[in-house]
Amino acid sequence: MALLTVGCRQEPASRCPGVLRALDTARASGRALIAQVDAALASGRAECPDPIAAVTGPTSAHQLARARLLDEQPAAALAQLTAVFEPAVWLRRAELLDRLGRIDEARDELARAIAVAPDAEMLATKRLLDASSAARRGSPDDLARVLAAAPLPERPRLSHRAVADAAPGLLAALAAAGPELAIAAGVRLEELHGPAGALAAREEAARMVPDDADVWDALARSRVAAGDVDGALEAWDRAIANAPAQPAFRIAPIRALVLAGVPDRARQRAGKLAAEARSARSVELLVAASSAASAIDRELAVALARDAQALRPRDGRLAFLVAQRLADAGDTTAAARAYADLLICGAHGRAWHRHEVAAKLRELGAAARSVLDEKSRCETVEPGDLEQYTSALRAIR
Repeated sequence: MALLTVGCRQEPASRCPGVLRALDTARASGRALIAQVDAALASGRAECPDPIAAVTGPTSAHQLARARLLDEQPAAALAQLTAVFEPAVWLRRAELLDRLGRIDEARDELARAIAVAPDAEMLATKRLLDASSAARRGSPDDLARVLAAAPLPERPRLSHRAVADAAPGLLAALAAAGPELAIAAGVRLEELHGPAGALAAREEAARMVPDDADVWDALARSRVAAGDVDGALEAWDRAIANAPAQPAFRIAPIRALVLAGVPDRARQRAGKLAAEARSARSVELLVAASSAASAIDRELAVALARDAQALRPRDGRLAFLVAQRLADAGDTTAAARAYADLLICGAHGRAWHRHEVAAKLRELGAAARSVLDEKSRCETVEPGDLEQYTSALRAIR
């Protein structure tokens, strides 16, 4: 009976007959063989929860299985893959070598597989490794050529991999080499040095892709961090112009003005957004305006939430928003009443997230207990379920 020693433990191979049968009958090659091996291990999990001791054969399928079982230890997994003439083994070796940072060796293994049976996934992986290699060598020109030859949807992924593998001192040069690289370099520089440290890269990105709202938003955050509030507001206005339906770009500048210590400008901008939302009679814009106003004018935030609810009176999300804004404004009795109405009356004719609403009422303590005893102004929704919540809330001390 075949045995494989793992530490001081031995397991008989006969405990995994299904897995061994599937591996021994595998006849595919390349990526298809990898898929067969993974399927054999997955399907045999019940009968063979720890198959490493059973999978001892010399075939490519057994080697691939052992490597997969040792996947969290790339060096140990790589040592299992000794087959010479199997593309599936070359592919897995390339993957493991990449994870170990041995990029040039990974490229060599992948090239062997591509020479035998290339497919789109292999070619995409080759471009990824080529981008990593160019970045590690400190060659922006080579990296730019790799990106230029790649399909457009791949370029962001290649760029993020390149800047992750590049030396920090190379990031400024990479940011000037193309829009995707500028965006990726900005992300990495922010991770390393904070938003202000990414300013130059994000200025480059905005220059190269002026129609991308996310690029302008990132630039605005970097400008704020660098102390350029006016420049940040200009960038956020460009983001809003490019993506008028995205509420985050309207909220962020108001909060930034509050943090920058210019509340009058924040209040002015919040009022302008409120007027626009009311004129448009747009629920989503009113919700965004309420969120923005909550940073500087809580009474306005409550009023805007009520305006949104008036347009959709049966929308539980908006009823919950009104209660939140009231609580934020310090009107605990009105907030408790709004939460209690939602708890008891529900929304759209049914109970609405009672567990979450009850948790908010619990936070309000005595105010919640008092309003629960008021006469309901609606027909109670799902009274049996409701009784469990109200009994628990009334018992709160």
